Amino acid sequence: MKRDRQARSAFSLVEVTLSLAVAGFALIALFGLLPVGFNSNQSAIHQTVAANILTTIAADLRTTAAGETISQRLGISLKDSSTYYLDESGGPFPALQSPTVASRYRVTTTITPAPTGQRVATMVSVVVSWPAAVDPSSAAGHVTSFVGLDRN
Repeated sequence: MKRDRQARSAFSLVEVTLSLAVAGFALIALFGLLPVGFNSNQSAIHQTVAANILTTIAADLRTTAAGETISQRLGISLKDSSTYYLDESGGPFPALQSPTVASRYRVTTTITPAPTGQRVATMVSVVVSWPAAVDPSSAAGHVTSFVGLDRN
């Protein structure tokens, strides 16, 4: 009696080695992109927080009455330029008047008052930069906005 031999199919050692090499190359490339993705994500988080801070400041400045020199909600001076330091959540504002360990963001406001006797908007330049301990001109990132105020 003859036994039926069934043909068995399998991968050869060369095919397995090549497939492992291709998979290893793809994984190395993928792991090399992880730090870039993390940095991009961190930058996006900082930009989002900075934009939210700018929006909050602009809304506070716009709702401040014309005769007031300090905004009621955040305590921003409308008389002269100021610098404030914020933590990672964008607060407390303006309790941090000097950089501390918790400071993540630096808010610099520059006031350009309207000329006396002219009905021109008061311009406020607001720069939010991070990290807080670094000069805004050499900071890792910053967001700038201009707010026009009718203070007449």
